[in-house]
Amino acid sequence: MTGRFRFGGFEVLVAERTVLASGRILAIGPRAFDVLLVLLEQAGQVIGRDEILDRAWPGLVVEENNLSVQISSLRKLLGADAIKTVSGRGYQFAWPVQVDVGPPAVAASAPTPGWSAPAGEATDRERGARDPAGSLREPYGASNLPQWFDTPIGRDADLMAVDRLLHEQRLVTITGPAGIGKTTVAMAAARTWHQRERIETQWIELSGVRDPGLTTATIAHALKVSLSGQRDALEELIIALRSRQLLVVLDNCEHLVAGVSRLALAVMRQTTGVRFLVTTQEILHVPGEAVHRVEALSLSGCGSSQQPSAAVTLFIERARALDSKFARDAGNAAIIDDICRGLEGIPLAIELAAARVHMYSLEGVRDRLSDGLRLFSRGSRVEPRHRTLYSALDWSHGLLDEPEQTAFRRLAVFGDGFTERAGARIIADERIDEFDACELMASLLDKSLIVLDKRVPGRYRFLEVTRSYATQKLHESGEEPRLLARHAQVTLAGLREAIRARATEALWADMNNMRRAYAWAMGADGDKRLAVGLATASAVVLAVEGFVAEALARHLEVQPFLDQNIPDDVAALYWQWYGRIGTDCRLPVQTCIEAFDQALTMFRGLGNIRHQHACHRMKAQALIDAGEFDAAARSLFEAYRLELDVTPAADRMRRLRVQGLLEERSGRARAALQTWAQALQMCDQFGITRYAMIVRVDIARAHLALGNLDECIARFGELAGFARDRAEGGLTMSYALTGLTTTHLLRGEDAQALAVAREAIPVLRQAGLLAVRGDMFALLLARLGRPQLSAQILRLVDTVRQATGTVRDPVEARLRREAIELIEGGGVRLEEPLAVSLHEGDLPALLLVALSGNEQASP
Repeated sequence: MTGRFRFGGFEVLVAERTVLASGRILAIGPRAFDVLLVLLEQAGQVIGRDEILDRAWPGLVVEENNLSVQISSLRKLLGADAIKTVSGRGYQFAWPVQVDVGPPAVAASAPTPGWSAPAGEATDRERGARDPAGSLREPYGASNLPQWFDTPIGRDADLMAVDRLLHEQRLVTITGPAGIGKTTVAMAAARTWHQRERIETQWIELSGVRDPGLTTATIAHALKVSLSGQRDALEELIIALRSRQLLVVLDNCEHLVAGVSRLALAVMRQTTGVRFLVTTQEILHVPGEAVHRVEALSLSGCGSSQQPSAAVTLFIERARALDSKFARDAGNAAIIDDICRGLEGIPLAIELAAARVHMYSLEGVRDRLSDGLRLFSRGSRVEPRHRTLYSALDWSHGLLDEPEQTAFRRLAVFGDGFTERAGARIIADERIDEFDACELMASLLDKSLIVLDKRVPGRYRFLEVTRSYATQKLHESGEEPRLLARHAQVTLAGLREAIRARATEALWADMNNMRRAYAWAMGADGDKRLAVGLATASAVVLAVEGFVAEALARHLEVQPFLDQNIPDDVAALYWQWYGRIGTDCRLPVQTCIEAFDQALTMFRGLGNIRHQHACHRMKAQALIDAGEFDAAARSLFEAYRLELDVTPAADRMRRLRVQGLLEERSGRARAALQTWAQALQMCDQFGITRYAMIVRVDIARAHLALGNLDECIARFGELAGFARDRAEGGLTMSYALTGLTTTHLLRGEDAQALAVAREAIPVLRQAGLLAVRGDMFALLLARLGRPQLSAQILRLVDTVRQATGTVRDPVEARLRREAIELIEGGGVRLEEPLAVSLHEGDLPALLLVALSGNEQASP
């Protein structure tokens, strides 16, 4: 369509995809523009959600909350009354619209001050920084800092102070009362540090972590450190961080002070390149901690003739975000000053008040706020600034209608962020349907009582102080017990939907909700069937993301509940995942095989062919690890017999991959190469990208078994180069460095093997594979003249293999034989008692020292 629309002082140029206000270009995201066009073309008519979604997202399947986000951004741009919600039906553009009238008067300008792109959109500058795949490039090294954040107002002195402290100390704590702006200051300071220092910077939000015992595991996951569960989590994290240079930003730590203090102190003592920037209401009291206290925004300056204070500037920007025509002038300057002074310059309180201007006028906000402050503060003993903030929240809550208040308190049941669908399921009842619930969430978003979760697109969340207030209201309502049960049901349903959609990011985003739901389900008033379901459904993402110990612990905890009251489909999945997460030396192989057999029996009774197929191939892989090749072949044949024309290509490819493993371990490496070539072709044909890298590792390993060492150097080197800078490349990196080290050893290139082995130690430790890959380190140390230490490592590997029932592959067996020859040549006999037994937890640090050339390494 071409032409233009005019309404209420705005002009929309269709061909140019531009929105003007009095000739000034406004910043608008491309998807919001598409939604606006749909509404303008049928101005005055009610348009259903499905029609808008179909036209604004043609050919795409998107969640409905994407539409709510765009509607909210349009209301902030044009005014809250421009777009009307018609309950149960859709949206209506409410203003009179003129079509194709007169030439526009275009005056290019910068985006409206205070505007920030909504979730899923990007400014022109940001779009210019995108790579062809659509992801934002980081020019200075890894960073997960949010791409869109509020520019700090009145915080120049704070930012200079924090920056100076970061240069002087490795732990800087930003502290202050709730709602004072600690997160905003930290985000801006971290971005400045990252861009100038050009080192890795990682932002970790901790407000959703309710269990202090998960502090270390959560931080490790955010830093892409896989915890094997075989040692203390903090020790594993420290080992992984020793080679990294990075700034770790921990936001909202006040409820986890003890755990964060212990972690920060230990990391700083045992690493050299890690710095911490922490936001918390309570300082950590750690040696070397530098503390910066954030105060309220400046209130100096009054009257329209003077430069507005920082507090007033924030108020103006936030009010203008909801009403683009809002401005400070001689007639309203004193009222704005009164509001900001009454709120004592607390940023969150100011934002809540500014969000009401378009509804109640400045005078109305001032009058209502004054009443609310007097009513709330009477007799209160809380700290003055907290009292002011809670007064603002109480006042803002009092302005909500009854359905909005209901939605607000019910959403507090979430342990972390939530999707629109999950929120609607929690809010809805016999009076409020799910469509109306979505509109209530959009209304709360407009009023700044919930915010878009910029960490995960398509999700909402509370600011922590607002969550605390909403939780108080939930306690008072008497609804909490019923809502906790519903929350567990909604969370489990969401996990299962994400599993079916293979949406790993969505699964991980709900892990804190899962943990809260699981804690309720395991409690006195809980539901053990839901506990089993939650433990099983969450295992898939916990295992992939490195929380294997947590997943295994939950499976062991709920195992006594597996009785006739647990539905067969839930129990069958439980046993399948119990076997799967028990592999890689976490449980004895035979235990895993028995779990797969139990799952198979149940899936047969359910007639679930696809899960039978999965159990057969998983069982075959466990049997290969145990050296039971004939049994593995029979299990693979059973999987093959289940394949039909409708069997997904991914399932057939996975079966071929395990078949190749069996061929390689049986001494038929050439046949394995042919099988894996077929599997790789299927990966490329059907876009099975994650397994493509696994199969490429398998192919390189087959060349190692065949003695094609030049080919191995090329293939393993390419794999290491691919995985080295990828957060999800840890497992591939571990296989690649193992392959390179082994290949150099077999070529007699000990110096090259030593260099790669040093890099491999922390990578293998992260993957939980260091002990079972010890044969190559033993041979390397034996060649370096360290027979005693080499013998200790081989004894450790033997112990691990025996305890788990796994056997070496032919290459590993060759490494062990060559190491034993050198050990015995050095006068040490493996079968004799050793002077000192080596514990698995000692291995990483010991190897790092031994391979550095330090002669004091030998125990």
